[in-house]
Amino acid sequence: MVTQKHILLVEIRYTDKETQVITPIRLTSAPFNVQHADVEWVAAGDLLSIGDYESNYELITDGIEIQLSGVNGAYQSIIETHGFRNAPVDVLIATLDEASNIVSSATYYHRGFAMSPMTEYNDADGTITVAFETESAFKNLKRTNRLMTTSIAHHQALHPKDMFFQYTADSALGEETWKERS
Repeated sequence: MVTQKHILLVEIRYTDKETQVITPIRLTSAPFNVQHADVEWVAAGDLLSIGDYESNYELITDGIEIQLSGVNGAYQSIIETHGFRNAPVDVLIATLDEASNIVSSATYYHRGFAMSPMTEYNDADGTITVAFETESAFKNLKRTNRLMTTSIAHHQALHPKDMFFQYTADSALGEETWKERS
């Protein structure tokens, strides 16, 4: 029987302020680099903590806190030029077979935008500890509060028996890919 363990995958897509080039940084909480979606996720230091998050049938607008330690000093210039500020952040919970570095499945845990990071520099080993909060992607939708007051009860008052928000927020159902109309 193959033993599996859960790991976290964190992708931060920062934009270079001068060139406007978007570069994804993909990190994993695994002790070694892993492969997911045909790309490599780097074991760059330790994912010290990730804030609490709960699943329910409402659109959640809360962010989470992410803390990374042992981050390579090469990212210092990106951090100092606010490259992470407002950068899109995806956090996935992934399953990894113990004898492999290939992720067997992954589910989105949180999607949002990075707020200003707080950093600590360790001159002795040249590493950085970075902590930042995210703002939920749902909170950033054109900065309108109408979406924030929407709940399953409000939606069903307008559309009886429509379970849209239940299916939107239920991570147990897995991912759904909607096909484009021809």
